[in-house]
Amino acid sequence: MKNVIKALFAALAIAVLSGCATSLDKTATTVDWTKGSVVALSVELHNEYKPNYHPTHLGVVMIKKTGTDSRQRIPAFSAIPAGTNAYLVTQQIQPGQYTLSKIYGMSQKFPIMGGIDFAIDAPFEVAPNSVIYLGRIAAVNKERANKDDQSTGGIIPLIDQAISGYGSGTLSVVLKDNYDEDVKVLKREFIAVEKHDVIRSPLKTMKLERTTGSTAALIEVNLPTAVVATQDAPTPTLPVTGK
Repeated sequence: MKNVIKALFAALAIAVLSGCATSLDKTATTVDWTKGSVVALSVELHNEYKPNYHPTHLGVVMIKKTGTDSRQRIPAFSAIPAGTNAYLVTQQIQPGQYTLSKIYGMSQKFPIMGGIDFAIDAPFEVAPNSVIYLGRIAAVNKERANKDDQSTGGIIPLIDQAISGYGSGTLSVVLKDNYDEDVKVLKREFIAVEKHDVIRSPLKTMKLERTTGSTAALIEVNLPTAVVATQDAPTPTLPVTGK
């Protein structure tokens, strides 16, 4: 019974992570702006702790702060390669202010399936009718030595999380601008955005949550100031719909 449940979970996870959580249509020739602006970023994760179990899918969860999008929690997952252990993540969302709240993912190497679920807080803004690049989140899974650090993933299932290192590891994260390489992948994979200018707006700051119950200060990660100056984009007038 355990193997049956695990197989069903794996099938569902793959279906979700491999594209059901993104509204971008790879076969579309034009962008449907009624679905919102196009947001793209890449997520890179190297499993230094257990190097046989690098991720096979990665993504993020976006939380709406203000704006007109009907969704409060918006997942975006991907298996589109954007380099070694890196994946291009895309989503269409309405203009507004958002934050990335989680790095999600999985490492599937039969019979082990490790899960990644790491809480973050990285604010960004979306202008109307735009294609926006948020940069690259580059992370390394290391053995968790500090009890205040959150684990890269949960501890269940026990064997999978222990063997993959995501249950007893934690993430070291840096923010990067990988515009040229990532935009090349974006335009190759999505015909609809091929002729559009892509606004260069890498995430400037991110906070990493601590483990549940910890009183330690959050870990702040900042984009190096010398990397790139964010391009100007139209500033929408946005109604506040919730926090």
